[in-house]
Amino acid sequence: MHKEIPIIYQNKDGVIISGIIDLLIESKKGCWIIDHKTYKPDNPDKDFWQYWPQLMGYRPGFEKNKGEKKVVGVGVHWVSDCSVSLVNQSS
Repeated sequence: MHKEIPIIYQNKDGVIISGIIDLLIESKKGCWIIDHKTYKPDNPDKDFWQYWPQLMGYRPGFEKNKGEKKVVGVGVHWVSDCSVSLVNQSS
């Protein structure tokens, strides 16, 4: 596990993307990008999708900078209710 990984890269449209991956979990199959959110969601699985663009924005920069390491999933850790919403992208 790694925390607070800075990401900065230029996407294919020339836009500079920057941010911080709150938590990166490495597994045998690949890496998971997890973002921490401190507010209490009404519906964690529905609210997750508003952060999808942020999480997917980190993926190309991470994979470009880390070479052989691939992202197999992303998630949001809802700190206030101790739950996690995940999307596995390796299947």
